[in-house]
Amino acid sequence: MRKVFYSVLAALALFFSLPGTSQEYRISHFGLTEGISHQYVYTVSQDNHGYIWIGTGQGLCRFNGIAFDTDILQDSLGTEVAQASIKDSRGVLWFGYQSGDIAKYDGTSFSTVKPGVEITSAVTGFAALEDGDLIVSTQNNSLFSLNVQTGAANPVSGIEMGLFTALSVKGKMLLLGSMEGLAVYSI
Repeated sequence: MRKVFYSVLAALALFFSLPGTSQEYRISHFGLTEGISHQYVYTVSQDNHGYIWIGTGQGLCRFNGIAFDTDILQDSLGTEVAQASIKDSRGVLWFGYQSGDIAKYDGTSFSTVKPGVEITSAVTGFAALEDGDLIVSTQNNSLFSLNVQTGAANPVSGIEMGLFTALSVKGKMLLLGSMEGLAVYSI
């Protein structure tokens, strides 16, 4: 009797699942013909106004959901490659460039940040700390703590120098991706 019950139950479940449809995803591709300035995309961030900022091989683009704006006035940065970006807790966008420059966009204008330490290689990533400041990784200068109010940076101590390609902060843990794998540090 139990066998018949389970067989009927399985048949009903199969019958009702067949006519169902799976979720359909709408995927759009944006390339040179759609207006993006370069096909290689390094970083993507969204500002508080809903604009999508894209760091490409030919500089920054801004996407409003319909069209790309590639005529972005970035002060002295011109068409430098923005390799990393993040939006901080105040809504300010931060961009790290392959030249080692750092810029911020406050929603109305760009300004170049002078962190007070020499960064001689590409900025490879940002991560936000609980206090609102940022951790900045660079290709060969290791890690810096960046005060978002003053723009001043200090080297992070206690971490081996390395080429960090990805970083993330989760609570009191700092995760660093490198060519040697993943390292987890306690902050």
